[in-house]
Amino acid sequence: MIDLFKQTVSKYNLIQKGDRITIGLSGGADSVCLALLLNEVKGEFALELQAVHINHLIRGEEAYFDMNFCVEFCKEQKIPIKTFEIDVVSLAKNAKKGVEEFARQKRYEVFEKVSQGGKIATAHNLDDVAETLIFNIVRGTGLKGLCSIPAIRGNIIRPLIETPREKIEDFLKQKNQKFVTDSTNLENEYSRNKIRHLVVPTLKDINPMFLQSVLRLKETSEIYAEYFNDFSEKLYNENVSAEKLLKNEKAQIYEYLKFFINKKTGFTPDKFHLEKCFEALKSGVKISLPKGYSFFVKNNELVVEKQKKEIEEEFCKTVKNEVKTPYNFYKFEKKSLKDLKNNKNVYNLFLNNAIDCDKICHSLILRNRRAGDTIKLKRRPKKEIKAIYNELKIAPENRFKLAVLECEGEIVWAENIGVAEKFLPNKQTKMFLKINREADYH
Repeated sequence: MIDLFKQTVSKYNLIQKGDRITIGLSGGADSVCLALLLNEVKGEFALELQAVHINHLIRGEEAYFDMNFCVEFCKEQKIPIKTFEIDVVSLAKNAKKGVEEFARQKRYEVFEKVSQGGKIATAHNLDDVAETLIFNIVRGTGLKGLCSIPAIRGNIIRPLIETPREKIEDFLKQKNQKFVTDSTNLENEYSRNKIRHLVVPTLKDINPMFLQSVLRLKETSEIYAEYFNDFSEKLYNENVSAEKLLKNEKAQIYEYLKFFINKKTGFTPDKFHLEKCFEALKSGVKISLPKGYSFFVKNNELVVEKQKKEIEEEFCKTVKNEVKTPYNFYKFEKKSLKDLKNNKNVYNLFLNNAIDCDKICHSLILRNRRAGDTIKLKRRPKKEIKAIYNELKIAPENRFKLAVLECEGEIVWAENIGVAEKFLPNKQTKMFLKINREADYH
């Protein structure tokens, strides 16, 4: 075990003599193993070690048991430890972020603060690499996602990155060393746990050398990622023109566009926006990016800039035959079901812009979407309209222009989305209300 540990340290040049290293210690098998190994080479590398344990206040008494275990373990190993208690559930809710994502962010903030510029050692292992790679593939990933978890990122080092979890547990068993188990890691409610408990074991059954295959894929992906990063950095420093960029291979252009946009905005565009940027590079059109940015070519130069935020004008109008909003013009027509007998697109019409007149009130309201508005579409669960806009990739700057139709506080219809299931016409429908958008003013 110590040989594999030293091999990884040497391969990625993770540790130098005299390093100050802060260990992220959860009390689980991986972090306990990491602490033991670092303590074992402490003299050889003249290391200054300390540990940090964070109680996220999620698991009640179990979490305090883990914290006490870490304190006792560090006392035995003569490693200084600092403990922190952070109510991540409440803080994540206030920040409107997922608990898992927010907890990770807070952990690294604490690690950085305590390390004071020294190195931070986390206990990610080869199984974690495999799980993350699969998770990235499931979400949809490019080359960067295939690189999974890096062995080193800034001052963060991961000396167990090429060590399988099975080897770690065998090592602790040989040492007769106890560790704690987070009960939430045993539940299959979280996507990552499903991958850990269901997907990875199946893949190991198919190929007993699955983890080694993952390691090869990771290393190959890192080689290509480094090439594209160096290539993009060179072009970026040269301030490459659109004309010159287009002379490269498509893969190189895509990777440069990702690099360029990330440098300008801090986020990496997805495939959908990359394709739009590639087209804009050739056509010169201006396209919208997430977070209020736009991409275009001006005087043969690539430009990314923050879009000027339009003044959002709210509207709320009682429905008549015709309704004008600051952005669009709508017509509402009552029709008999008999009028649609020869209409081939009758079902699409019903789903998109036709409402059963017997199911609505007499005072319909046409207005902007508001926070919390939901709609229940046919054969789909009730969902926030905002979430559906996200799925449809409707640019945030255009959303306030779209209308929703309200009947006594309930959403009947949402523009570009369709009619709520409750208000759809059916075989018993006699009259229906058809909605037509006649003109756009934006």
